[in-house]
Amino acid sequence: MEHNRIQSIGLVSHSVGGAVVIKAAAALPGIIRTVVTLSTQSYGAIESVSQLEKGCSIILIHGTDDVLSPICSSYVYNKATDPKHIILFEGAKHGLEEASEEIYQTIYRWLLEHL
Repeated sequence: MEHNRIQSIGLVSHSVGGAVVIKAAAALPGIIRTVVTLSTQSYGAIESVSQLEKGCSIILIHGTDDVLSPICSSYVYNKATDPKHIILFEGAKHGLEEASEEIYQTIYRWLLEHL
């Protein structure tokens, strides 16, 4: 990454991967600038989110009709420090297909703003 002059990275992941990218961001301070989770689980994420470097932003996106309760994202959000944001999409299920275009635009804007 240094060879290619990459100075900041944003990580995006879905479901179990949410905890993975949060842990990765906590382990790589100064490189990971933002994290985007989609329908994340709370196991593994709650413990790591408070270890994110100051200024590393996080946005949590979850559907209200997910089989993996949106409370998971709420727990992670409550343990995170600013800058943070949570969006719950009414009627969206685990795959978030019901709100895919809006989610795409949201993630795009978030990455532009936070990288």
